[in-house]
Amino acid sequence: RLALEPAVAHPPHHAHSAAPELVLPLEHELRQRVEPRVRGERLAAELNRRGVHSVPFHGQQSIKARTRRMNSEFRYGPASVLVASYGTGQTGLNLYQANYVLLGVRGWNSKTERQAIARTLRPQQTSEVHAEFVHLGGSLDEYQAQVCQWKQVSEFEAIDLLEPEEVLDDYKHLDRIINEFVDGLGALHGARSGYEYRAKLREGMKDAA
Repeated sequence: RLALEPAVAHPPHHAHSAAPELVLPLEHELRQRVEPRVRGERLAAELNRRGVHSVPFHGQQSIKARTRRMNSEFRYGPASVLVASYGTGQTGLNLYQANYVLLGVRGWNSKTERQAIARTLRPQQTSEVHAEFVHLGGSLDEYQAQVCQWKQVSEFEAIDLLEPEEVLDDYKHLDRIINEFVDGLGALHGARSGYEYRAKLREGMKDAA
């Protein structure tokens, strides 16, 4: 499987005899994670602590060392998760052992994300590949998703010289996304508006000081 955030452990490589835990036929996960390196290391360490055999894969490791470990533990070994950065998990890497992609961090262009997912779409792939994104509502995730969507539609339209098939919503400025997030928080705490909620937060901070 191919993924980018913590997930449920899956059975080891198909050469082993462990019983499947999920419906998906292939058992590996590739977890994509952008820089800094420490995030990938910490994520892999936490998954291992929880009993999910995970392998970090990032640019601070030498190519030889990270490839050797990926092959022995993930591709042909017992590890069920590969925690990789976008930089190391793009063009040229074949990961047909994975069939699920969970992107925990959005990119700034759709090509970066498509290339990460495409690592599993190799001729040797025998299963349907699933890809998902992890979004925090009201955060930069929403803005990046919008940027990637608009760039992809523009790219395909320019290449094919066709009218876009996808009808895009109005472009939302990052300030608007954040303001809507704050308004939602205010509503959860009984405030009539985001402005009122901000005022309460400022008063609370003054009292704490």
